Amino acid sequence: MIKKFLILLAVTFLFNFMPDLLKAEQNQDLLEQIKSLQNKLQELEKKVEQQSSTIQETKDAQKDVKEASDMLKTLKEHIAISGALEVETNYSKFSKKDEKSEHSSDITLATAEIDIEATLNEYASGKLVFLWEEDDTEPVDIDEGYLTLGGSDTVPIYLKAGKMYVPFGNFESNFISDPLTLEIGETRESAVQFGVSYRGIDLSTYFFNPDIDENRDSNADIIKSWGATLSVEFGNSSEKESGSEAKPEYANKVLNVLPEETSLNIQISYINNISDGDSFKDAMSDNDWGSSVKDYVGGFHAFLMAEFFSFNFIAEYLSAVDDFDQTDFGEIGKKFQPETWNFELGYTFPFVYERELTVALKYGGSNEAAFIDPIVFMEEEYGIVFSTNLLSNEKWGTELGLSLEYLHGEADEDIVKLLGESIDSRDSITLQLSATF
Repeated sequence: MIKKFLILLAVTFLFNFMPDLLKAEQNQDLLEQIKSLQNKLQELEKKVEQQSSTIQETKDAQKDVKEASDMLKTLKEHIAISGALEVETNYSKFSKKDEKSEHSSDITLATAEIDIEATLNEYASGKLVFLWEEDDTEPVDIDEGYLTLGGSDTVPIYLKAGKMYVPFGNFESNFISDPLTLEIGETRESAVQFGVSYRGIDLSTYFFNPDIDENRDSNADIIKSWGATLSVEFGNSSEKESGSEAKPEYANKVLNVLPEETSLNIQISYINNISDGDSFKDAMSDNDWGSSVKDYVGGFHAFLMAEFFSFNFIAEYLSAVDDFDQTDFGEIGKKFQPETWNFELGYTFPFVYERELTVALKYGGSNEAAFIDPIVFMEEEYGIVFSTNLLSNEKWGTELGLSLEYLHGEADEDIVKLLGESIDSRDSITLQLSATF
């Protein structure tokens, strides 16, 4: 009886209290589900925040990239950087009368150059040229640095001021070796140049304080050297600056009077002090001739370059216009009127793998110039050169070239004998690998 009562009591308890127990269990499950949803919501919020942060970072990065791109575009529009590298291997033989010939060979980094040109505005620009030449300009030298005002489409008059190669001579050449006209005429000074350039006609004059003075001048440190240059281009000329290095866009507005695929460039120039040329100054310093001459001797220069179809012809003459005094060059004791010339004929034709090959011949020489350097200033000089572009990229503006040159020179016997030297002739072979960018 008691057992039945207990069973009945248990059934009654379960019947009365089971719903509450089930309800509590369901509430606990619901709470756990809510907490789980809250956790997932928090995780989702964190992900949304991270994505928003990433989106903002992406936008900031895109903004930075755009600003950098705009800056680079602006720099590209206003600053141009170019340069050149030239590695040369040279062999030379110097023949001497009644003596054993001398031989020399070398490998040199002949040129390492960086050019920086900045366009300041429509009417002003600046240029810096850093140059390193093995055994010559060591360490790196600021070869040129000048400002140019004017010379635009609307202002053909220009002013150029700073360290520069004054426009006395042109010195265009197909060869690796410099023409003898450059050896005697190239003059680098801090100068001021005034000019006008219009439709292929460029006329300029320049002034500078020379390093070589006159003996009779008691006030040597003044601006008293000057020169003038006239350059005229006809036809469709190549994209090169004129003799006075005016704006390229002006130099290319030529007098179109010649047939297609032909061009002609004529230049004449004068300088009142040819002894201030770089080779003259070096010779006067090396030989202890002092830093002055009795009287300034002027220099005259004439240049012609014709391009017709695949040919090019170069003719250049540069000389002193009078004798130097016999007291100007130490114990030599002789008057000299140095003159130099250079003639070249080149032909360019298609080569292997769409490359071009240029073959050029030259005849050059000098008269009464060997006293400056009897090894450099040959009385007569003959040569041939082969040049080709190995690699080029028009988009990048880069080119890799290879040139092979042979030169033979006959020494000026009279001056060589006067100097007590014995050189009779010179033969040289030069191989050059060059890159421009």
